[in-house]
Amino acid sequence: MFALATAFYIYGYLVAPLIKFAVSRTREFQADATAALITRNPQGLIDALKKISGNSTVEKLSDKQTISSICIANPLTKGKQNSFFSKISGLFATHPPIEDRIKVLQAVDGYK
Repeated sequence: MFALATAFYIYGYLVAPLIKFAVSRTREFQADATAALITRNPQGLIDALKKISGNSTVEKLSDKQTISSICIANPLTKGKQNSFFSKISGLFATHPPIEDRIKVLQAVDGYK
């Protein structure tokens, strides 16, 4: 019984949230693809995402950790995209990186 309870505990606190976040990232890609189909202008969406990602730092706020959850792009990662921690924390992200979203939209638009 203890082993079964431990397995459920691990599933509930580690595996289930990872699945939830992965589904959320997938839905974000689907929302981008649907927006590209509805507007028939994937390039406009690509330009908007590039503009958002161009300057996503929050410089004037004293508590960046609190405000970062309402930002479209993560204001806390300035030049830290290739660190080990950012790769691991990507598993817990609800939104995919903007660069990946742009690549998918470029594929929809016919770019290579």
